[in-house]
Amino acid sequence: MKAARAVPAGVLETLRRRRPAASARAVPVALLALLALTAEAPAAQAQTAIPAHPRDLVFDPLDFEPPRPADHRHTLSGGGAVFVVEDHALPLVDVSVFVRTGSYLDPPGRAGLAALVGGQLRAGGA
Repeated sequence: MKAARAVPAGVLETLRRRRPAASARAVPVALLALLALTAEAPAAQAQTAIPAHPRDLVFDPLDFEPPRPADHRHTLSGGGAVFVVEDHALPLVDVSVFVRTGSYLDPPGRAGLAALVGGQLRAGGA
């Protein structure tokens, strides 16, 4: 076992007087900046008062022009119409299928055929 060495008094004093590293000084500055930002948030919220009733809400005008259906309509080989509208704002794909169906389209003598086909379509069967 090694014997503990005594540290000279001058070395300990030098270590105590040494200034903290720049990163150690940056932490309190960052905390103060964060505190200042959070203190301003309630003040900003107080400036935008909540209206007493929804009818008092005021919105900026919405500038939107819907796309023309004729520009996006395609006809499949089976005769079905497909509308393809690309929007590259988000990498999403949304597919909606609308089928003209119902009991009024059942052939004579085959009551319930539309309900059967509709149920299979919703269930994913063929």
